[in-house]
Amino acid sequence: MPEDFLIVRDLTKEFTPGLPIVRNISFTLGEAKTFGLLGKSGQGKSVIMQAIRGVPEYEPTSGEIIFRVAYCPNCHWVEYPSQAGEPCPKCSTGMEFREVNYWEELNKQSRIGKSIHDRIAIMPQRGFSLYSEFPAVENIRRVLLSIGYPEAEVDLRAVELLSSVRLQHRLLHLGRDLSGGEKQRVIFAMCLARNPLLFLADEPTGTLDPITSVVVSNVIKEAVEKSRVSLLLTSHWPEAVKMLTEEAILLENGEAVMKGKSEDIYRAFMEKVEKLEVQRFKGVKPIVKCEGVRKWYYTFDRGLVKAVDGVDLEIYEGEVFGIVGLSGSGKTTLAHMIIGLKPVTQGKIVVRIGEEWIDMGIPGPDERGRATIHM
Repeated sequence: MPEDFLIVRDLTKEFTPGLPIVRNISFTLGEAKTFGLLGKSGQGKSVIMQAIRGVPEYEPTSGEIIFRVAYCPNCHWVEYPSQAGEPCPKCSTGMEFREVNYWEELNKQSRIGKSIHDRIAIMPQRGFSLYSEFPAVENIRRVLLSIGYPEAEVDLRAVELLSSVRLQHRLLHLGRDLSGGEKQRVIFAMCLARNPLLFLADEPTGTLDPITSVVVSNVIKEAVEKSRVSLLLTSHWPEAVKMLTEEAILLENGEAVMKGKSEDIYRAFMEKVEKLEVQRFKGVKPIVKCEGVRKWYYTFDRGLVKAVDGVDLEIYEGEVFGIVGLSGSGKTTLAHMIIGLKPVTQGKIVVRIGEEWIDMGIPGPDERGRATIHM
């Protein structure tokens, strides 16, 4: 039976004295096990995550974060507690069991605190940790080199990691050219490159469409099981918690109101969801018109890419207009053309400013659409 690896005990965090963001949070996570934190946005999920990660600004106001590890007194390597008594995989010295008060050791800047910190990887909500000007494989290479991975083996390992998240066909694509789901998978591969004991997934699918979310979740689930890494997941999407974790807690107003099997937490959360009634509004006059809009690219490996291919739409003044589609289906490209950040390959986009219709295909200042300043 797996041993307890992470113990969170009565964790409370205040940024303003007397106003706790999270209060008396307690749970345990076994080695190579999964645990979820489910709650609406603003319930303190990410605060708990950052406290466990060891970010200085998130040091708990009270409570403890305990790691139970096997520790090498010679080279300071750490492994799961079940490895205590076994030879260190780095130097062959016998590993010793340690129960570590994480924040006490971080504040003392001890070797064991740093060793634990180095074996925690976090996957944030958005792709800001990706180098957008470098290919996907180079993003992985840089992580491997930063942790001292043997340079002669870096290229092969980077390809293996991208293959493990089903992105071997995107090796040389720049970060900025990847879809949202692909960016999240590259970031996940970057986390795996660090060989973590604890993988923190902070809303990993929160900005993705439902179908892409399932793809990314499946990739995470398979890789976590194969790597035998402990997973702590936060999400406001109950399906993600049910799919990726075994146990979870439900957070409300910064407190854990329920703890148990993820399936039970999922049902409890769904019972609290209220049906939203939306009042529909149709404006009187259109303010944006798209007629036969196309955006085509030519790439060396894919040839002709029809990012947007023949879109017609009208957006009325005061209207909330939605563009829905899978990641990579052209939503962002279309939006960029409407506001004049990308030129149109074919078709016409006009925007009404006052009573004048501005053709966004005619360049204005900085070679952008003439109405861009109003958007």
